[in-house]
Amino acid sequence: MPQEIAKIIEAHSGEIKTVSDNIHAHPELGMKEYQAAAWLTSLLKQWGFKVIAPCAGVETAFRAEYGSGKPVFCFMAEYDALEMGHACGHNLIAASALAAAIATKTMMEREKIPGKLVLLGTPGEEGHGGKLLLIKGGAFADIEAALISHPSEQTMPDPGCLSTARYTVSFKGEAAHAAIAPDWGRNALDAVMLLFAGINAWRQQLPEAARVHGIVKDGGTAPNIIPETASAFFYIRADTETLQAKLEERFKKIVEGAALMSDTSCEIQRLDSYYQSSIYNAPLNEMYVKSAAELGLDPKPANVRAGRGSTDFGNVSQILPSANLHFSIAKKPLQLHTIELRDAAGSEYGFKQAMKAGAAMATIGLRYMKDPEYRNAVQHGRH
Repeated sequence: MPQEIAKIIEAHSGEIKTVSDNIHAHPELGMKEYQAAAWLTSLLKQWGFKVIAPCAGVETAFRAEYGSGKPVFCFMAEYDALEMGHACGHNLIAASALAAAIATKTMMEREKIPGKLVLLGTPGEEGHGGKLLLIKGGAFADIEAALISHPSEQTMPDPGCLSTARYTVSFKGEAAHAAIAPDWGRNALDAVMLLFAGINAWRQQLPEAARVHGIVKDGGTAPNIIPETASAFFYIRADTETLQAKLEERFKKIVEGAALMSDTSCEIQRLDSYYQSSIYNAPLNEMYVKSAAELGLDPKPANVRAGRGSTDFGNVSQILPSANLHFSIAKKPLQLHTIELRDAAGSEYGFKQAMKAGAAMATIGLRYMKDPEYRNAVQHGRH
């Protein structure tokens, strides 16, 4: 079946590449992907999908549907960029979702396969939590299982992702002239520096699956003025929700300790866009390895919970069976959020690999639609 699906995708590859290239050449930041959403929905309408846009109250989100009833299977697309452009390759995530959708729809028509196919356009993955908004808005309510793909340095099943909580920390002291009246001051920047010292000491005892990193947002305005205010921004990550809660509690104590030592007050704010850790689905991932191998993607073995990045896909995996499938887009080592990956995401080789990933996803989706035993395995295959 994967080769038959690949032929369908090949027939539409020109249209898909035009959209992918347009998105890559005109990067739009999260929740502002107006052109990308328009290009994607325009093509989906041409293909005969029913398109709902905006979706769930999110301006640049959309939902494209074909068919009716059950089962309901979903492919997810992302299309937001970074400040440096598509250095996370989201144009290829969108392209692979398009490929999977048109191939699945075509096979459903040919074989009269019942059920509903959904392509969900999910904006703002890079820090905005678009999928969280779509979950809250009910966009996933009827979906039984979902797939998304991601460009990478190697092809592999879902490596997992860490949860991420984002914190802003502000300290308030008292300003004073650093030379004339230093004893009048209470240094908020000292509090930030003590916070970083505490975090750095803590790192020695952190579990391997935990990450804490931050930056200084405000450290004062002039060297001769003791800063009255200072602030920092931190990410706290873990591979389980239990560990995440423990890390956040310890982080707050370190903040409070820094305030105590510097005789300042502190304010700790947890941002709303909390990305959860992912739940692995064995049947979806095992079939990806098999299909990807048949398509020449050379998949590596599963290494569950090896991933150290974070994505709002994790929140989707917490509510329904799903997988974040990786595909190689270069013949050399790559790291996300780099110029090298941005260039690879715009390359001919990267696009061809995305089409193969789309074919593998379509193979999984069609088996889910056609095979009740496989559906049952997917529904009970989360761990």
